[in-house]
Amino acid sequence: YERELKDIFALQDEITMKILGALEVKLTEGEQATTRRKGTDNLEAYLKALQALEYSNRGNIEGNLLARQMAEEAMALDPEYARPYRILAVCHIGDIMLGSSKSPKKSMEQAFEMAQKAISLDESHPCGYEVLASIYIMMRQHDRAIAEAERAIALDPNGADAHATLGLVLALASRQQEAIAPLEKAIRINPIAPPSYFRYLGIAYRDTGRYEEAI
Repeated sequence: YERELKDIFALQDEITMKILGALEVKLTEGEQATTRRKGTDNLEAYLKALQALEYSNRGNIEGNLLARQMAEEAMALDPEYARPYRILAVCHIGDIMLGSSKSPKKSMEQAFEMAQKAISLDESHPCGYEVLASIYIMMRQHDRAIAEAERAIALDPNGADAHATLGLVLALASRQQEAIAPLEKAIRINPIAPPSYFRYLGIAYRDTGRYEEAI
């Protein structure tokens, strides 16, 4: 493949599609969505989004503040880049969970707005629907939360976070027996899973009487 290296993401997509064409691979709906996902051609925005994600994963107030700052800077560099909006939605949820929000209601509204914006920019990416599922479950709209988590799995059948999100919302909807399978699958897909996978699986085991496994 001899090309001018102007847009590395477009080149990556072109090579991917040529290989798929040569192999005559029939893709599932979720795999087709993967090839259509939108990123950014602004390297600085991409790097700031990665920094924001790392800060967000720390799960504390300081990390949440830094994540918001990095996400907002990434958005300013590329307003059409979906990932920073998803991260900012998670930051607003984090403000509620960490007790740092002055108005949990407003934070919830902002989280919902950012998640919807991310989906409007890239409707093929599962993470927007995962965030939306988390928001709906916090709003106690269980059916909507489960539907959004299932949409994420349809778009990314091998995505650990998508299966974990479904397990989480099922557990919080008091459907612990159903929550076990997607949570176990998430851990199989990602054996170096984040603590939340094990926490909610432990809760589901406990609430279904599987105490030794819960421990």
